[in-house]
Amino acid sequence: MKKSLLLLGAFILVGCSTDSDNASDNTDVPDASTDCNCGVVVQSMSYNIPNNNGGVLTFSNFIVRNNCTQLTKTVSNVSGVILVGSQWCN
Repeated sequence: MKKSLLLLGAFILVGCSTDSDNASDNTDVPDASTDCNCGVVVQSMSYNIPNNNGGVLTFSNFIVRNNCTQLTKTVSNVSGVILVGSQWCN
């Protein structure tokens, strides 16, 4: 019985030890150079509206994923064409 408890204790200690390589790897923390007020455009739709001078005005609606939090938000009616993959800041 003592041998079984000793083996069980050894398995628990080995199973609960941390790997030193993974202990320092923290991918949830953004790099110091990352701007948390910016994000990547993940989806974009542009449209044209005729103006009174015979030309058109171009606007975009798009979705931005924040560089730090990975949360997304929709931005509407921005003048011009916004490309997917570009950076957008608040």
